Amino acid sequence: MNDLFFLIHSLSANEKRYVTLYINRFSNTKNNYSNLFNTISKDINCNDDVIIKKHRKDAFIQNLSVTKHYLFKIILNAMCEYFDEQFIDWKLRNQLSHIFVLTSKGLDKTAHKMMLKTKEEAAKYENYYILLEVINHERWLYGNRRIMQKDKNYGIQLCNEEKSIYDILNKLHQYREIWHQLNSVELSQHQMDNTTYINKIHDIVNVDALKEIPTSDSFTIKTWYFSCLAHYYTLIDDAEQHLKYYKEVILLRENQFASNPSAPIDLFAIFYNYMLACYKSKNWEELKIYLDKILQVEAKTIEKKIKLFHDYYHCKLLYLLGTEEYIDIDLVLNEVKKGLALYQERIRTDFLILILQCSGLLCLFNKRYKEANAWWQNVVHIEKTNIEIKTQCAVHIYMLMLSVDEQDYDVLEYQINTATKFLKDNNQYNKSEELLLKSFKKISKNKNKQKVYFSDVYHEISNINKGNLVTIIDDFILKWLNQKLN
Repeated sequence: MNDLFFLIHSLSANEKRYVTLYINRFSNTKNNYSNLFNTISKDINCNDDVIIKKHRKDAFIQNLSVTKHYLFKIILNAMCEYFDEQFIDWKLRNQLSHIFVLTSKGLDKTAHKMMLKTKEEAAKYENYYILLEVINHERWLYGNRRIMQKDKNYGIQLCNEEKSIYDILNKLHQYREIWHQLNSVELSQHQMDNTTYINKIHDIVNVDALKEIPTSDSFTIKTWYFSCLAHYYTLIDDAEQHLKYYKEVILLRENQFASNPSAPIDLFAIFYNYMLACYKSKNWEELKIYLDKILQVEAKTIEKKIKLFHDYYHCKLLYLLGTEEYIDIDLVLNEVKKGLALYQERIRTDFLILILQCSGLLCLFNKRYKEANAWWQNVVHIEKTNIEIKTQCAVHIYMLMLSVDEQDYDVLEYQINTATKFLKDNNQYNKSEELLLKSFKKISKNKNKQKVYFSDVYHEISNINKGNLVTIIDDFILKWLNQKLN
């Protein structure tokens, strides 16, 4: 299926209606484009052969590739117009284009009125890049004596406006650089020992930019500041401080959204990260509140629908695992399966791995072993990726746990060798992992003493893991080991 087919089937019902109206308004050969659009829209399995068979008598079939190319462009143009009515950033950029058109036609006073209006709206919604573009164009008009000729200080005023924006952007740059440096260390965590990892994190946050809370009125600046601190505390495994600072983030964004509902805020990402903070601090009541809240956020595009799916269900699965409220697991797992089938390869690989991980764990702790194996096989055999390395390694350990629960000791030694190789290949074979894998090896040779072996390794690992941030021995593995002692 090519891009045209993907594009058409990604449209919502409202978007499809808008495209149909757009084609009828602007296309001289509207029947060709409407017919092709409707044919593809109505059949998810549509392809060139189906189109040719259905429209073999239509003239456009002789130039099908050309018709498809122009239909693709028509849909993009229609969506630009549609989004201009739906999203403030699109509206502001459209106004900027109108300003350029007006000045090119010499309608300077009208253009200037639109500039002032656009600057006001861009400032309100904190779109600093649009602000700079408008000011630059305004300065050009003023410098050429086309506006504000009687105000000698107008140029200085524009420079002061510009400086205040650059001050904001410079501060944003500092916070974003810190955040992305932390993110880079997190992604390469599996390549470091614990001391190196902790030292790198501390070096990144030990900068002047984070020493004082910003006094700016900008929601964006304050959000990035608290996001950096929240990110830092989750990386050093301080759940209480992580929740504290992400609470600041979510309050800022909710207040901003309440005052400007059209503000371009990614509430899905904000709610998702806060729910993760709630999970890590075991704040189940707050997590449940935001599971309900995220479902109330409107998903206007396929991109947002996908985000809603993986953000909600990853956190829903974590909630069920954390609270051990297993009442509606069939409903949840069925919805996860539907979403994975619907969105397929368009889901981000890291979220796919996390959802498969949690779905399998939910089945494991409910003794649904065949289902757990099916979920995790998708992780074990996933195309090699450097995303969520620790999670992938953990799943290899889960597979050993699964074999013990199923008493499938014949495959255990083979799985131990496979897991050992995978962990070593990804630099995750540390002392805790070595001890755990050795305990599984002992059990493969003497299954009757598993309680003794697991008791020994549980206490050893618990002591080793204190302050160890690079281990893959997570809470789920420790929970399972603890269950084996009873």
